[in-house]
Amino acid sequence: MAVRDEATGRILLVEDDAVARRQLASMLRGLGHVVAEASDRAEALDWMRTWPPDVVLLTRVLPDGNGMTLLGQLKADTLTRDVPVVMVTAAPEREFVVEALRAGAHDYLTKPFLAEEVLARTQAALRTKALVDELQVLAAQDPLTGLRNRRGCTDQLRTWRAHCTRHKVPLTVALLDLNDFKRVNDEHSHAEGDRVLRAVAEQLQACVRAEDVVGRWGGDEFLVILPRADVGTAVALLERVNARLSAQRLLPNRPVTLRGGIAMAPPGDLEDDEHLLGRAAVALLQQRGVVRLPA
Repeated sequence: MAVRDEATGRILLVEDDAVARRQLASMLRGLGHVVAEASDRAEALDWMRTWPPDVVLLTRVLPDGNGMTLLGQLKADTLTRDVPVVMVTAAPEREFVVEALRAGAHDYLTKPFLAEEVLARTQAALRTKALVDELQVLAAQDPLTGLRNRRGCTDQLRTWRAHCTRHKVPLTVALLDLNDFKRVNDEHSHAEGDRVLRAVAEQLQACVRAEDVVGRWGGDEFLVILPRADVGTAVALLERVNARLSAQRLLPNRPVTLRGGIAMAPPGDLEDDEHLLGRAAVALLQQRGVVRLPA
């Protein structure tokens, strides 16, 4: 009997038994899922890095370790800890099930496989992953502008810094704030101030490249993360945004403009995020306009 469900996802199947792996992979693909297969722990970790799945189905025993060891690795890594793991076992002893659940497993499947059970348990795991993803988006989003908030920015900066360091390419950050924004709130109301902030957020998003990250750092401050870019790229971005804001004429009696502090980590530099942001913050505080900082 064909069993289908509307929700589908990316499933990583980690199983050393080729027959069982083919059987379960065929069943999952028949349910509409996209399936990647791994036969050992090393291959599974490669898939996790290059093809982040929505759910992992993980066998109890692997040729280069056991499933519990891999489960522990996944749950200890911030990049993979929220991916639901369903343990696969031929003999679900109570002790093993309790140990797996305590170690962070979402659920378990037993051999031989039944389509109805595979469907129910994978769909439950997918629903959990969707809920976690939604909560993470909300936790990292600024409710006023829809941009990433401070937490979302720091998470993205950590990811991009690691990428740029690994590939030996520059990473530039621009910390921006609105000139005389307090006067906007005082003279026009906080509602008008909010409208201005939303308009600035829209113009920033319209001017950045696809890989750039824009966030609201706090108050009237914005952070732009520019991977594989130098100071000149950030300066050009600020000039474009200010030109668009001037043309928009957001307020009747004063222009809306941004000033910025810019800092660049050169290719292969191991400077930490805090220090890089600190240099940008110092530049912003000390200058009235854009500051070109040496690396």
